[in-house]
Amino acid sequence: RIDDEIVRFKEALNTNGNVWVLSGCDRGLGSTLTASHSGGSQVIGLIGKFGILFSPDTYSALFDEMVIEHTSLWNDAQLRNCEYDGSNPAHWEGAQGTQYRRWLGQDFSQMDHPVLFTTGSHYQPWGFFERWFNRSTEGQPQRLGFRGDIGVRPRTTSLSNHAATIDEAHARMSQVAACGNMTYSMQITLHYPSDWEQYGRWEELVDVVADWKAIGKKLTAEQRKRIFDTLELPLDRGYCTKTVWWLRKEDGVTKIYPQKNPLTRREGDVRWGNAGSEVGWLTPQQYIKVGESLELENPYKSQAAMFTLRLMSKTDYQSEDNIDLFSDFEAIKNPTEMKVEKDGEGMVLSYENHMNRVFDGREGSLMASWNKSIDMRNHRGIGFWVTGDGSNAMLIIRTKAGRDYPVKLDFKGKRYIEIPDAQYYWNQADWGGPIKSAAAAFDYKVSSFKIGFGRVPANTKVRVKVEGVKALKEYEATLVDPKISLDGRGSLTVKGEFKSTQWLEYRGGRTAVLYDQNWNKIADLPVVLDNYVVGSGWHKFTVSSKNEPESVWISTRFITEGEPIVVK
Repeated sequence: RIDDEIVRFKEALNTNGNVWVLSGCDRGLGSTLTASHSGGSQVIGLIGKFGILFSPDTYSALFDEMVIEHTSLWNDAQLRNCEYDGSNPAHWEGAQGTQYRRWLGQDFSQMDHPVLFTTGSHYQPWGFFERWFNRSTEGQPQRLGFRGDIGVRPRTTSLSNHAATIDEAHARMSQVAACGNMTYSMQITLHYPSDWEQYGRWEELVDVVADWKAIGKKLTAEQRKRIFDTLELPLDRGYCTKTVWWLRKEDGVTKIYPQKNPLTRREGDVRWGNAGSEVGWLTPQQYIKVGESLELENPYKSQAAMFTLRLMSKTDYQSEDNIDLFSDFEAIKNPTEMKVEKDGEGMVLSYENHMNRVFDGREGSLMASWNKSIDMRNHRGIGFWVTGDGSNAMLIIRTKAGRDYPVKLDFKGKRYIEIPDAQYYWNQADWGGPIKSAAAAFDYKVSSFKIGFGRVPANTKVRVKVEGVKALKEYEATLVDPKISLDGRGSLTVKGEFKSTQWLEYRGGRTAVLYDQNWNKIADLPVVLDNYVVGSGWHKFTVSSKNEPESVWISTRFITEGEPIVVK
């Protein structure tokens, strides 16, 4: 707001001085008038959510007017339902505090009939009756119960997310059972293409929901507590967890096994949990290249480790099919206090955090940008060179759609970095994971990029050089007789071919199952076991193959399970 005029702008650009340039201005917004302004005019920044310019002050006449207009409509029409996604229109700063409670309290105090209120923003449905039952209660009324995700989701594969796993369904349903809830449901995924008829394990998903619903009410309080004790905050459409409780029927008895799914490294792995929206849960996984090893911990007794593998693509940084993402330094726009300098064919980024706390720029407030329209559908991975400074800051390259390629600067000197896709960061605890990851569909048709720092430690100066940024051409790969080696002494070999986009799953016994990208079964493949037993503690897992292809990415989940809950 400049004097009495409101101006909306797209960018505020740093001119490396005391002057900031506002670009893409929309003058005379709303009922205000375009006017000239003299030097020294008062300027105030207004921040609105969901494209709203501003919201009524909590204790203003406009706030009261909004409530009266809403309740008058509901009373006149005798409407029975009131649903707001994300608790709109009360989704302001402090939406879950004073403003939200005041709006809801005033709203229902003026309703003359029972009204069910539902919101998608962290609150269990509150309603007319609860308002009056709790009106004498001190402080904020308690939640009515467990607020979970909106059901198991038969999500098929897309460019920007793989197909849903059966593990997802067990993880979701076990939480409903642990909380004594009855919302055992299945819903089609929002924000993603989901051709559920192409989902190959549809019948199995249905059985998972039905079996958990049937057994949930038979669990004892002690059994529920055993599951609940493995759940962790935050609670966002379901709890986070490192354990998947897998239900199986064995000889007329239902057994619910705790699975460490996946086995985790010493640091860097995320938990199961919802991405904070209606797409369902993010499945933790570990990206490696074929031939590389993972050091993982088994918390249970000795057993043959189960696994789920998804073969991705082969890449080559030297390929002529790659696409240069950065070639014109003059095209960079820098709306931040970060310094951006040209250095040869690359760029140097520097910033000093003078605060006594970590700078966390998850919203991208330390990001320079440049326009470049490219089709990355067959170039989802990127490769580049980084000269790190050991500052432990987080370097981010971001596409316009909000997908990040992160690098933790915990090293010094020049290093080649390769990131296989823009979902990689979902599985990196330093930057992504449940409730921190953009989960809407992304078609990899990109018109602009950003680069900068996502996190800078307190009282730290960071300086990094980035060069040779390329989008890498994806080539199909085939593994012949893929092999899992344990500590170089035991192994499991799957006899057959395993190709890009396919899944390979081993759940014990003498065969592994090969699936297509949507979990349609292709074949049972024989396995050869050679002392394939993982004891309790730390072990080195290596994925290789008979033909040993170079630079092939694969996502892995190795799984072990503990003593089950037995339900007669």
